[in-house]
Amino acid sequence: MFGGIVMLSALLSSLVLPAYLLLKGYGWLVLAAFVLSWLRALNALNPYSPAVRSVCRFIDAATEPYLKIFRRFIPPAGMLDVSAMVAWLALIFLQGFVPALLNNLAAALA
Repeated sequence: MFGGIVMLSALLSSLVLPAYLLLKGYGWLVLAAFVLSWLRALNALNPYSPAVRSVCRFIDAATEPYLKIFRRFIPPAGMLDVSAMVAWLALIFLQGFVPALLNNLAAALA
């Protein structure tokens, strides 16, 4: 019985760094989507460039499902996509909260 609890504690401890890195990487993608929305609004990107188009498609496909959650509640303010900023701040909060939660659960089980 206690062996299973120790293994669960070790599993939770081993998930701390990957969870943090995953949230951090996704945060960078959301920030890139935010910057791209501004660059598109200012016509600062060449939409006919294949490289720009493929990068924009990748970032949009990766971030749009997450950003839709926030866009339902926060409308755009002119060319400023406030929902992307709120989504990015939520990810920053989760970067601190999720690893701390996993550490605390692992410590409580040990």
